[in-house]
Amino acid sequence: MKNKKVLGIIDSYFNESKLLDKQIFNIIKLYIYEIKARQFGSDLHIIGKLLQPEELNAVVEYYDGDILKMPKKSELLEATFLTICFYLKEIKGWNWLQIREFVNLPEADKDLLSSISIGKQINNLKETMGKDMMELIKNLDIENLQDAINEVQL
Repeated sequence: MKNKKVLGIIDSYFNESKLLDKQIFNIIKLYIYEIKARQFGSDLHIIGKLLQPEELNAVVEYYDGDILKMPKKSELLEATFLTICFYLKEIKGWNWLQIREFVNLPEADKDLLSSISIGKQINNLKETMGKDMMELIKNLDIENLQDAINEVQL
């Protein structure tokens, strides 16, 4: 990984340098990212502003020119909200009244916390988690696989 070596060289230089030098370097880096983003038709500049160099390197290493499709803001909010409700309901054992009080949504957003809708999504999530877990178990090399599957299904 040449990028990690380059990042290591840069980090060692800045360990011996002043903070101002690193700030100047980062400004230049973002400017170059912006130019390259226009040249490549990518979002390098935006991603470079959001991620630390190590994270940016890992993302670029993973996708390496492929397209990364981002969720809509509303999709991210829905997924985050479901995560909060799932955690409080299934892990912490809270009831819907406790969850509503904790979340304390403004009146305009009260429809986000429909216990029926969220409850159905939580049930679907639990079902999906169970299926995914079963798939993982099936892929394991277990001598008595059927016994293990039967035990999990209880």
